[in-house]
Parts: sequence; structure tokens; C-alpha cells
Amino acid sequence: ATRGNLLEKLSTAYPRAKFVLTVRPAADWWRSVRNWLACLKPFNKDRYVAMLGATAFDDTAMVAAYERYNARVRDHFAATPDRLLELDFSAGGADDFPWEKLCAFVEAWGRCPKGAALRANAYLKNDFALKHPEDALDSAALARCARGDGAAAAEAARLG
Repeated sequence: ATRGNLLEKLSTAYPRAKFVLTVRPAADWWRSVRNWLACLKPFNKDRYVAMLGATAFDDTAMVAAYERYNARVRDHFAATPDRLLELDFSAGGADDFPWEKLCAFVEAWGRCPKGAALRANAYLKNDFALKHPEDALDSAALARCARGDGAAAAEAARLG
């Protein structure tokens, strides 16, 4: 997501640049974002709402904003489709990454990684705790976050 018209500014300033739009089903995206913000970035909630142009931090408003943003990106590149690659990560398994598609798009032939993608779990790595120890969750809550069911637990832990 970008603020304002950054996408338009960058694509105009760099006319040969290529852009990647990562997508997944809106409900999956919202579940992940809600979990991520509740577990690791609670201070970014309002910023994320503003960045997407959502009217509120709730299911309806955030999903609508996500869908509007993706449509805006697609519309922007409709006349130059060779500059946009859309990757849907829901199409494969957890370790599937479309390296071949991405490498061909950025013309990185012969330098494309092989095999399963390296995947760091931000919840278990927990850089947030290093920067904000007073707001950090305990390891059990972080494990719930890593499984994707920690948003409610994180919110409850923060509220006391």
C-alpha cells in the first residue's frame, strides 16, 4: 500500500520500472493484517487505516479499502500491463514462492533461487519486542500469533 499518489509519482518518474502487486483473498488478507497489527504493530493501526484510505479499522472498511487499492493499482497499469506483475500467494502452499515468474518479470534469468522459499516468521522472530519491551507479548501469545489466532489474545493481553 502507498500513501497518496506515490504509485503514480514513482511510475512516472521511473518509466521503465516494474511493479509487483501481491494479493490474496480479501478475508485472508484482513485476518493476517489484523493479527499482525494486534500482535506486533499495535501502534500502527491508525497509520495503516489512513494509508489505505479506510474509514475505520473494522472488517468491512479495511476489506473495502484493500480491494479499492488493488483495483487502483490494476487500473493504473492497464495501459502498460508489462510493468505490473500480480502475484497471488494463496494459489500455492506455504512454502511455494513463484520464483520463476518473479525472476522472468525482473529479467533475472539464471539468477533465480531454486527450491522452497526461505521464510522467516515475524511473530517468532519478534523484532518488535527488542524495540518495545514494555508492549511485547509473551512467548505463548506470540506462538498464537504465528498460528494466526493471536489477534484477540494480543488485544486482551494489552488491555490487561
